[in-house]
Amino acid sequence: MNNLAIFVDESSLFASPYLAEALNCNLYVIYPEYNDFFQGGREGIFWDDGRAIKEENIIIVGYNALMVISDKLKRFKTVAVILSDSWSCRYHEWINEFVKANNLFVYAMPDKIPYFQFPVIPAFQTFNIKQTPSQQEGRIVIAHSPGSSSKMTYKGTALIERTIKKLQLKYDIEFILILGMKMNECLKLKSRSHIFIDQVVYLNPEVSQDRFGGKIIYEGGIGKSGLEAMLLGSCVITGVRYQDTKPYIPYPPVVSTSGIDFYDDLEALIVDGSYRTHKAIEQKKWAEKYLSPEFVSKHLTQHL
Repeated sequence: MNNLAIFVDESSLFASPYLAEALNCNLYVIYPEYNDFFQGGREGIFWDDGRAIKEENIIIVGYNALMVISDKLKRFKTVAVILSDSWSCRYHEWINEFVKANNLFVYAMPDKIPYFQFPVIPAFQTFNIKQTPSQQEGRIVIAHSPGSSSKMTYKGTALIERTIKKLQLKYDIEFILILGMKMNECLKLKSRSHIFIDQVVYLNPEVSQDRFGGKIIYEGGIGKSGLEAMLLGSCVITGVRYQDTKPYIPYPPVVSTSGIDFYDDLEALIVDGSYRTHKAIEQKKWAEKYLSPEFVSKHLTQHL
């Protein structure tokens, strides 16, 4: 699409520099301090409130980017919004109202679709990871990345740590909690893990549970961290609920679990090495195909 710009919170969302490169368009980044995710690539133009985006069509990636430019959307011919992670779900009520009022075109990570009350096209992020898998035989390494200390509540980290402690009484396993690290170090640790645990339980007190009949339920998700782990050859287990994405893209072959079944499902991966390896290979093949910049950019543009 000609005259297209990407406007993004930070470059890590949807691996935006690579998406911009694939689409041959300008990339505007709100927070330059969060632009060190990548090793090279298109760094983008840092946003300045005094400078207007000259392009006529725009892809907005992330909730904060949507907020910053929300009062300027009417000047664009085409507006697409990518709600890429769990953070946007905290504000799903505002987003529902805003999208309907402005008739926006929306993509979202598939497990986030139930939060929204309008048509959504599922889309996964794209990555260009130079780190290579480095799993070794012997002691099983299990990793989990809350992202930050403030997100530990939302990914079921407390449940994960309790479960790991119980399993360590029976099995010789190493557990790595990836927290407060630079991205390169984070990827290096993920590459060592045989099993990566993503969002097992997404219990966010700021998100209404009304759509579940007011019940507290166990619901997880597959986020950026889990997708990265797939590319690095780790077997990903997560509490994601299956969403039918077949008209657009096959669903990732993650090992699905819940807060209730998590102990048994994780133990099965520890005990059955053949099953664990099979799932890791299956996931890596899926990720290499469907998270590539070429596939994602084609998927995004053909639906605009």
